Amino acid sequence: MQQTAAVDSSADSLVFVDQAGNHHTLVPGHRGALRPGWRRMMHNEPRPPATRESVLSELRELASRVRLGGRLLEVFGCPIEGRRVLNVGCGCGEEVLYLAGRGASSVVGADLVIPDDAVLDAESKGIWDGPAGDGSSLRCRLARAHLAELGQLERVNLADIRIVTDDIAVSAFDDGEFDLICTWRTLEHLKRPEAALREMFRLLRPGGYAYHEYNPFFGIDGGHSPATLDLPWGHVRLGEADVERYLERYRPDEKTRAMAFYRDELNRMTIGDLERMARAAGYEVLAIVPRARTEDMLELTGEIYRQARGIYPQVEINDLVCRIVRVVLRRPE
Repeated sequence: MQQTAAVDSSADSLVFVDQAGNHHTLVPGHRGALRPGWRRMMHNEPRPPATRESVLSELRELASRVRLGGRLLEVFGCPIEGRRVLNVGCGCGEEVLYLAGRGASSVVGADLVIPDDAVLDAESKGIWDGPAGDGSSLRCRLARAHLAELGQLERVNLADIRIVTDDIAVSAFDDGEFDLICTWRTLEHLKRPEAALREMFRLLRPGGYAYHEYNPFFGIDGGHSPATLDLPWGHVRLGEADVERYLERYRPDEKTRAMAFYRDELNRMTIGDLERMARAAGYEVLAIVPRARTEDMLELTGEIYRQARGIYPQVEINDLVCRIVRVVLRRPE
């Protein structure tokens, strides 16, 4: 397997000069600190063998996300219980299970591609059977056990659950089919976020709600594994041509894949853009809650802020210091 070139530790190589003449001091290991799993993603390395503790840790995090989303929705009068829910970007389907565990009457998980290791079987609509019908797999067994521990398993078994392939920018679902639409770690990857928000508005019944939690491009880790450089906010401070030059110099074996991800898999939607798009689609914007980290604010400098705005004039401080943004929207009656 080809390995990623290490950053040369000589003094000259630790300074990258962009096309505007700005000198950027590299921080070796910066990406690894922000994205510990980058190597597996970049080199298609298989996941480490699943252990009971590693799977349970992932499931607890997923359950926590759904619980937090449910709490914010409750604040605005929309408990998950009894709702017809669409989970966009459902991935392997665990969030579908935890939405059902919170009492949703039905949950549809939708994604462009359903992974082979999904815990739900799109063909048979079986709750616990994966594609090979292996209902006794470790992940499925632990999900069942965790839901039982939370006192939610009976609700999951009673709910109408399925997963389907669907493009949310041009969805095949009917008008007003859902009471609630939820996404986690999805909005930043939509190639057409404005179209997707309009489609989700169409799919909601009047008075329906949407909840989104996403990892925006402009956060310090918003380049995700492929486009996070060993330079704080490097993916934001450098324009496309300079990002390509950086990759050519320091990560030539990653360049093709990283540039494709940088160009095509991450949109440049600011928090302000999201609010504007949501209002233009017809939503009431009930809450936009950016999660700022103290360590990111301490890392940010006036120079970084000016360089970022030189490339992206619409960027604000909140865009740079927030790794997670949570949003509650409502379709008016």
